[in-house]
Amino acid sequence: MPTTSDSGAHDDQQALALLQQEMWQNERRFQATFEQAAVGMAHVSLDGRFLQVNQKLCDIVGYPRAELQLHRFQDITYPPDLSADLAYVEQLLAGKISTYSMEKRYIRANGMLVWINLTVALVRDQQEAPLYFISVIEDIDERKQVEEALQQERRALSMLTENATDVIARYDRSRRLVYVNPAITAVLGLRPDEVIGKTISELGMSAEALRSWNDAFNQVLAGEVRSLEFSYPSPTAGLCWYQSRLNPELDMCGNVVSVLAINRDVTELKKAQVALIQSEARARRLIDSNVIGVIIADVDHIFEANDAFLDLLGYSREDLRAGRINWRAMTPAEYVSRDEHCLQELRERGVCTPFEKEFTRLDGSRVAVLLGAAEVQADPPQWVCFILDITERQQQERRLQHALNALLTIAEVLDTREEPLDNLERTKPSHDEVARRVLEAICQVLSCEGVVMTKLMPASDIIDTLIMVGFDGQVRQTLLDDAQGKSLAARLENDALVEKLRAGEVVLLDVSKPPYYDRQPRPYLKRSVLVPMHLGDELVGLLSLYPQDEWMVYTREDRALALAIARLAALLIERERLQLGREEAWMRVWATQEVMQQMDEFLGMASHELKTPLTSIQGNLQLVRRQLARFGTLEGDSAPLLNQLSGLLERAERQLKVQNRLINDLLDVSRIHANRLELSPRLIDLTQLVRDVVEDQCNLVPTRPLHFESSVLEIMVNADAERIGQVVNNYLSNALKYSEATSPVNVCVSVHEQMARVEVEDQGPGLTAEQQERIWQRFYRAPDIIVKSGSGVGLGLGLHICRTIIERHSGQVGVKSTPGVGSTFWFTLPIAPSLATDCSASIS
Repeated sequence: MPTTSDSGAHDDQQALALLQQEMWQNERRFQATFEQAAVGMAHVSLDGRFLQVNQKLCDIVGYPRAELQLHRFQDITYPPDLSADLAYVEQLLAGKISTYSMEKRYIRANGMLVWINLTVALVRDQQEAPLYFISVIEDIDERKQVEEALQQERRALSMLTENATDVIARYDRSRRLVYVNPAITAVLGLRPDEVIGKTISELGMSAEALRSWNDAFNQVLAGEVRSLEFSYPSPTAGLCWYQSRLNPELDMCGNVVSVLAINRDVTELKKAQVALIQSEARARRLIDSNVIGVIIADVDHIFEANDAFLDLLGYSREDLRAGRINWRAMTPAEYVSRDEHCLQELRERGVCTPFEKEFTRLDGSRVAVLLGAAEVQADPPQWVCFILDITERQQQERRLQHALNALLTIAEVLDTREEPLDNLERTKPSHDEVARRVLEAICQVLSCEGVVMTKLMPASDIIDTLIMVGFDGQVRQTLLDDAQGKSLAARLENDALVEKLRAGEVVLLDVSKPPYYDRQPRPYLKRSVLVPMHLGDELVGLLSLYPQDEWMVYTREDRALALAIARLAALLIERERLQLGREEAWMRVWATQEVMQQMDEFLGMASHELKTPLTSIQGNLQLVRRQLARFGTLEGDSAPLLNQLSGLLERAERQLKVQNRLINDLLDVSRIHANRLELSPRLIDLTQLVRDVVEDQCNLVPTRPLHFESSVLEIMVNADAERIGQVVNNYLSNALKYSEATSPVNVCVSVHEQMARVEVEDQGPGLTAEQQERIWQRFYRAPDIIVKSGSGVGLGLGLHICRTIIERHSGQVGVKSTPGVGSTFWFTLPIAPSLATDCSASIS
């Protein structure tokens, strides 16, 4: 029999077994919970090594269990997140916290990052010593991606809102702004922070717009969506129009907590709408005004037309309503191709270029129109067409063409081209014949049966002659006998009528009544149109027009045309006067040429005749000087006499030189105009030639300051040395003659662009621009120019001869002068071709 002690032991064993059974079941439940948990779980050593992990954690990080247990949590934690995790661990170990949670990233086995939510607790023993960590890991990667996407959408929405041109605003239920984007600044001129918390009424909305806004806002607070348009005064752009859409914003319970308003500036749209309405009104006024024909048509029929079009074609509005107006049927065959071209343009461009065509009226007659069209509807196609009656314009064009042809005829007969002066006697139309051709053209232009041109004597109102067309010879002679020699006032017997004509007015005259009845060319002519002919302010004649139709109305344009033709016809009289004056002028020119020729012949003969005695006188003077030289030096009473004779001899020689120079100038001029001036060109050094002439002048007038300058040592030219020396001497003698005895004269020789240039500069009185032009003319002497030294005798031939000599050498002459300052006379000569390069080289 068991004892009590055995019984107690047995109970203890049963209790232990039960406890072990319970522990085993708890362990099984823990393992099942650990492995089957929806989150990752791990036991982690104090140094971070994974002691035990469940499959969920292995799935999160992508490691097999065995491999994961070889790692520490520090190895798979994303480095930027590690420091925060370790800080929590230190606090946990220090007993400052009992657990912590954080979001961090693990590095998966494939290198990708995964977001987790980590919760950690520390397990301690009975002595509170740390044993290991229990970690719960929740995979939040998908949530993080959703949050990131949502954040990006928020940033994009914020950027869109902040940069939108529309004003986006949020209002609370009390109508106060809780948000507005920066676009509000362009509207109000205020920053967003300056308007937050204010109502729309506090921001200056008009009372009328505010009522519409409040009505719409109340409906949105009831859960509806509303749109409205309102005007708002902008501080920068004036009154602007906005289109606003109000949307309710709901909380989780479906209650309206705020209102989102998107406001778009539609000012330009409103302006365009107003402009469109105004344009439509103008178009309707144009159509209803019936100024031109307007129709709406498709490829065949006319749907709408105004009265102007219907009246133009002879149709009624009943015909239009019945569809009896077909524009193709009204188009003549020769204009079909133009219509097809117009339709092609309408299909391609929506408009067609205006073109001219004809329509056939209801009565069968034709009317010319100008037609333009534009598309108003694409499907089915319809066009608005504008039709302008151009019948009158075409008639005017035809009349204008006739007038132009007639005016061209007038211009041809008024051709005043010069006749050869040596053929004045050749046969040509008389002035009367030319005038009759002009009058015939006038008859054609102005539809006249006849025209009479009344010519007045120069500077008087006496009638000189009559020229007419359209009437027979007997009528012409009768009218001429009655009018010739009379004054215009006596002929018209009306001083007021003459004054109107002098003032340039066109006068309508009733010739069927006295005193004109018995003077009219034909009894049945009732009216005459008097058109004055003016040359400047002078009344030189009169055109009397006799229209074919006595009831013809002369419009303002007709009168202007008549005056224009009369002015052209007046040129006939001027042409006749000019021709007479031209013939008289030619006769004077011819007489002048004859006189000049005879004068040149006289100068040649006189120069030769004067040269002979001067040569004899010069020989006698030389003989006297040699005789005086034989006496040698006399003393006593004879010495004064001998000195006096020597002085008289020198004076005679100087006068002889002057006379020789004048005669030589006359001979040169005679040779020039007889084309007998001979030159003997040869290769000479121009620099040396000019230097020699200057030295000769220095010897003649040693007291005058003469300066010579040359930039080139040698300039070779083909020239007559004697004649070129004559030119330089003439330039120098003039410079010395017309400048003060103390003023210098500068002579310069240079080369420019293969031309040798010689300049003589003085400080004389200078020349005006007119004198510079005329100084090279024959016999010209500048007036009021005083000779300062030397002889003042001269014929005005020297510079004329100089120019001729230089031009015969293919050179040029000229002068630069300023009155009161001085003058620089110059001439150029071409450098000898074979030495042109050498000369250029020597310059450089």
